[in-house]
Amino acid sequence: MKKINKLCLSASILFLVSSCNVESDFETNPTSNADLSKHEIAFPDAKGVVKTGFLNGQEISYEVINGYNVYQGDIILTDSQIKSSPDNYAAKTVALNNRRWSNNTVYYTVNRKLSNTRRVYDAIAHWEAYTNITFIEFNPKKGKRSNNPTNYIEFVPGFGCSSNVGMIGGKQTITLASGCSTGNAIHEIAHAVGVFHEHSRADRDNHIVIHYENISSGVESNFERAVDRGYNASDYTSELDFGSVMMYPSNAFSSNGLPTITKLDGSTFSSQRNGLSPSDIQGINLMYPASN
Repeated sequence: MKKINKLCLSASILFLVSSCNVESDFETNPTSNADLSKHEIAFPDAKGVVKTGFLNGQEISYEVINGYNVYQGDIILTDSQIKSSPDNYAAKTVALNNRRWSNNTVYYTVNRKLSNTRRVYDAIAHWEAYTNITFIEFNPKKGKRSNNPTNYIEFVPGFGCSSNVGMIGGKQTITLASGCSTGNAIHEIAHAVGVFHEHSRADRDNHIVIHYENISSGVESNFERAVDRGYNASDYTSELDFGSVMMYPSNAFSSNGLPTITKLDGSTFSSQRNGLSPSDIQGINLMYPASN
């Protein structure tokens, strides 16, 4: 697809070392009454066992739900990804740099059981219109196996919205429940190409206040700040973007209706899932520069 002029500023592009597929062959399982359009959740209304470990050298908390390691609401981690002690800094840095998709190209397939596939194609069209990334669909059941791409995304049905972060190698999945919108698909694709949540960026305390007293019990890890994962948070960003498609709303995961995130002056804000913001676009195109 022909690219249009790119907009400016930056995005919070943060890499995680991921090696996980979330397989789901159900479309009829209950999703939830949760409004997934506000903030993406892998398993809405489900509470898991909270555990701690090390991810890319940083201690994290995560939930184990239905056998999956869920981090920050919609990120799925594997057992092998979560370490009992900090990783070697040099090794993790190399690994993080290898998580970009080669040649700015993402191969994908859409599971036949996924409902409303238009949201996938509309989300991909949005990405191709504004970024330097090309998406190529293929059918893994046709042609010689040797002709199929080694690394690709499969869009599958599931309980909620979820994804890995960055290219993990082999097949990886983006799950979309029936309540996940085109905007949610845009958000999950951002994770898959290497973008992390905006509210967790390393310098977030210069822009927002997290009100832990209002956060639902057991999901405090959704608000962890990225301190040191082997990258510089300022590589792709200048300041926190309240308009980012990766930003949580003020009331995300609230236990009492009061805000869990406010600006420094105490004011609240909403989130948007209409599409990539100008800063998202610029950051992604810095991360995936156009070929000469």
